[in-house]
Amino acid sequence: IEVIYDLINEGKIEVKMNTDTVAYHDACRMGRKIDREIFDPPREILKKMNVEIKELKEKGNKSSCCGAGSGIRGVAKDLCIDIGTSILNQIDNEPLISSCPLCVFNFRYVDYKNKLDKEIKYITDYILEYLN
Repeated sequence: IEVIYDLINEGKIEVKMNTDTVAYHDACRMGRKIDREIFDPPREILKKMNVEIKELKEKGNKSSCCGAGSGIRGVAKDLCIDIGTSILNQIDNEPLISSCPLCVFNFRYVDYKNKLDKEIKYITDYILEYLN
């Protein structure tokens, strides 16, 4: 995501403006599991696209795990579903965007299991839809 952020800021790629509202989930692996916190670049990209961001209750370095991190899904599937459901219940009709493929996978699984009919997208897939 940092590479895309840099390319947009350098004018090497352009994104189309839109009027979407999205919910953004900060992945724990993008902030707490690496040497630096990558919370602002995804939001800055979305803002450059004129996207309104609906923040979840917990965000940044206080964001909650999607429910599948650190192998939880393999040993406690019900807990994984409960955690994911609590996050998906925070959004209305706006898509949920995340920069972690594991989070996207888990949220889609939870959505399927609960028949919630939520739209969950990986941030790069979302950006790709709006490239000029």
